[in-house]
Amino acid sequence: MRRFYFIIFKKTFINQILAGEKVSTIRLSDGFQVGGVYPVKCRWNDPPLGFIKIVSREKKLFSELGEEDAWLEGFSSAEELKEALRECYGNISDETEVFIYRFKLLKS
Repeated sequence: MRRFYFIIFKKTFINQILAGEKVSTIRLSDGFQVGGVYPVKCRWNDPPLGFIKIVSREKKLFSELGEEDAWLEGFSSAEELKEALRECYGNISDETEVFIYRFKLLKS
């Protein structure tokens, strides 16, 4: 398992995170630890825009992503979420394992 020391988000998601509207992220890697605190960045060399704490991690198949997963990610439907993940990660099959990280924004 590879460990990560910060989390990179697309710029479009940063405002949702800072407003508390996005409380989850779906990744193909299991490198973030429950209980870990991570700086939120748009690019690896940017200063942190905030800090989040991972409160849970769940493994699912891509095909199992549902409406609740979409809502927690800030999307209006599971299909919208899946399209965004395909744009981000490319060709994802229904059998691809994904890791759902729930987080809370830490106040500075």
